[in-house]
Amino acid sequence: MNGENEESVWWAVQRHFKLLLLAIGSPILVYFGFTSLLTALRERSPSHFTAERFAEDYRDQQWIQVEGRLAVEYAYTKAGNTEFVYVDVPLVPLDWQPDQAVHIIGRFYLPRSEVYAWKAKWTRSPQCTLTGQVLDSMQYWDMFPTLTFAEPIVYINEGDSPFPLIFNLFMLALGGFMFLGSWTWLLRIVFLRGGR
Repeated sequence: MNGENEESVWWAVQRHFKLLLLAIGSPILVYFGFTSLLTALRERSPSHFTAERFAEDYRDQQWIQVEGRLAVEYAYTKAGNTEFVYVDVPLVPLDWQPDQAVHIIGRFYLPRSEVYAWKAKWTRSPQCTLTGQVLDSMQYWDMFPTLTFAEPIVYINEGDSPFPLIFNLFMLALGGFMFLGSWTWLLRIVFLRGGR
């Protein structure tokens, strides 16, 4: 009998812990759904910049297009999965010198076998237009120890774009449903237990 009570208590603890995780996680889902929906609504097309004037013009956009040249001589390659690699490379003004600050780093996701041809192509014709979403900040000082950087530092995930509106609406609705359900259940448990 005692063993059954212990099992029942353990099951209740597990159930309440999962509910608590859901109650904490659902506001995060609502937040991401709401912010990505705002981005998709606000930025129907990417904001356009040039590397020369980037620091003056950039205002925390999420989906952008920047003209400049790829400084392929400073490209940083990092293994992705078995067949693909990430290539991070500064995008700089056409007349950029290595003693000048860098603001923009592009990220490309390439098959491992194509990296050499990719670098050779951009070495021959370095002028480029990067279009994609802004990534979270990374440890650029580790990737490019010989370069100097100045705010804003922006990572562009080449070829990416905001999620479709329908996906954002679904994520927001799902997060809202989970939020209301989990918090209603939690409050009911707390107040019912407290009333006993």
